[in-house]
Amino acid sequence: MWSMELVGTDEFDEDDDDWACEEIIAFRKNPFVFEFSADWEEILEITKRMIEQYLEEGVYSDKLCSYEAVAAGFVDGDLEIIYQADEE
Repeated sequence: MWSMELVGTDEFDEDDDDWACEEIIAFRKNPFVFEFSADWEEILEITKRMIEQYLEEGVYSDKLCSYEAVAAGFVDGDLEIIYQADEE
């Protein structure tokens, strides 16, 4: 079993891996849970592809892309940035 949770932060610093610890909202009480036979690396790749697809086609993709970044990773691991707003 694997689960995903959505976390929102009010900080982003691609040079500081702890930026995601500054949570302002988290959905842990009702995570998205799925069963899939794979190791953590494959689960991370599947999750990233799902997020990338949502950012391209999802109903609220414009809302997510209005933020500085979208990333995926494990609670005890590094985050991989999937989307980052253009710096102006």
